[in-house]
Amino acid sequence: VTGVQTCALPISVLESGRTVGVKVGLVESEGRGGDVTVDWGFDIATASVNDALGRPVPGREVTLAGRSTTLYLRRFGWACLDLRFPGHAGAGE
Repeated sequence: VTGVQTCALPISVLESGRTVGVKVGLVESEGRGGDVTVDWGFDIATASVNDALGRPVPGREVTLAGRSTTLYLRRFGWACLDLRFPGHAGAGE
């Protein structure tokens, strides 16, 4: 993780009993907002910022570059990312 100090909690996304991605909550925990880049260590097909109910949040952008994502977190802000593996990109389509 580069940028501001964050905490992450991953949750597997299952479809028909198979893991097709993860949902990850990121929280800015140091009191200073900024861009956050995370290298996840696995390939990502799609990435979206969702609300607590899993709906895409209009105006919240996440940049995807191979195995990493970058997004802005405001001071003490949070974001729920929906990351889908290649071949299972249903979340952002």
